[in-house]
Amino acid sequence: KEADLPIEKRPEIDRWILSELNTLVKTVDDAFADYEPTKAGRAIQEFVDANLSNWYVRLCRRRFWKGDMTEDKISAYQTLYTCLETLARLMSPIAPFFSERMFQDLNNVTHRIDAESVHHIAFPEVHEEMIDKGLEERMQLAQQICSMGLSLRKKSNLRVRQPLAKIMLPVQDENFRQQVERVQNLICSELNIKEIEFLSPDNDILVKRIKPNFKTLGPRYGKIMKAISNEIQAFSQQQINALETAGRCDLTVEGQPVEILLSDVEIATQDIPGWVVANEGSLTVALDITVSEGRGHCPRAGEPHPEHPQGGLRGDRPHHHRPAERRVGRGCETPHGLHLHRDPVYTPAAAPHRGERHDHRDNRGSKHGY
Repeated sequence: KEADLPIEKRPEIDRWILSELNTLVKTVDDAFADYEPTKAGRAIQEFVDANLSNWYVRLCRRRFWKGDMTEDKISAYQTLYTCLETLARLMSPIAPFFSERMFQDLNNVTHRIDAESVHHIAFPEVHEEMIDKGLEERMQLAQQICSMGLSLRKKSNLRVRQPLAKIMLPVQDENFRQQVERVQNLICSELNIKEIEFLSPDNDILVKRIKPNFKTLGPRYGKIMKAISNEIQAFSQQQINALETAGRCDLTVEGQPVEILLSDVEIATQDIPGWVVANEGSLTVALDITVSEGRGHCPRAGEPHPEHPQGGLRGDRPHHHRPAERRVGRGCETPHGLHLHRDPVYTPAAAPHRGERHDHRDNRGSKHGY
C-alpha cells in the first residue's frame, strides 16, 4: 500500500542486497544469452543461499518483527518483496512451475503487476544506479571474515554466545582497512568480540609458511621442479605478502623463466599461543581464544565455569528461557517477567540487570544498525 521508498532513504543493508540483486540480474541475463542455464541457476542459488537467506533476512529479523509500521520496517518489507518478485521472474525460464507459484503468492496479495502469469511479463531489467560495487565488496569482506571467525570458534569449541576479546587482521592495503572499518561493528557483533586489531603486512606476529603445489607446478616444470620447490620455500615474509597481493610472481630458476600463481602455492599461518589462525586466499584471520575474568567460558549450556562463574551466563539465559516461553504459549511480542531462584552463582550474575528490558529477539547484528 505504501509508496516505494527511494533507494537513498533505505538503510545500507537494503542498498547492499538491492545492489547484489541487480548484479544478479545482469549475470543471469548474460548466462541465458550465452545459452548457459546451469550457470544462471547456480548464480540464483548462490544469491538466495549466501546473500538473501543467510545474511540479509537473518540480520534483518528484528526489523520484520517490529510492532510499529515505521519507515525502517517498510523499507525492509519492500526490499525483501522486490528480491522475491525479481527472483520469481529470473528463474521462470528454468523453474517454470515453482516461479509461477511464487509469483502468484506474491502478486495475489499486492496486485502490483497486472498479469495472469509470471510468464506473461518481461524479464527483469538491470538498474545500474542501484549497483554499488564498493558496498558489495565491503559486505563480502564482512561475510568472509565472519565465516572464517566462526569456523575458528567451532574448531576451538567456543560457542558464539561466549564473548572473546578480539581478532587480528593483517592489512593488505589502505582500501582493505577502510572497507573493514566501515563494517567493524557488524563483524564484532557477528563474532561476539570486542575489537578488531589491524596488523601491518610486515608484522612479526603472524608468521606465514609457504610450500609449492606440485599438482599444478609439476606438469609445467617437471624437470626443474625440485629447484623451484627450494626457491619457493626460501621466500621471505615480504615475498609471500607480495605474492598474495599481486596473485602472481616471476622467478628465474636454472636460467628458465617461471611464473608462480597463487594457486601454485599453499600458504598457511603458524598458530601462536592463545590464538587460532585461518587463511583463505590473501585474507588471514587470527582469533584470540584466551578467556579472561568476566568472559569465562561455560563448558556446557547452563553450567558455569568453576573459575569464571559469571562468564557467559547472560548469553545462556535467553537460550534456556525460549523453550519455556513456547511451552506456555508466550509470543515474541508479549512482555513478561522472569523470576530466578536464588543461587550462589546465577544471582550475582543477574543482579546488575534487574529491571532491565531484554529483547531476546535481537539478532547479533541488529544492535549495530542492521
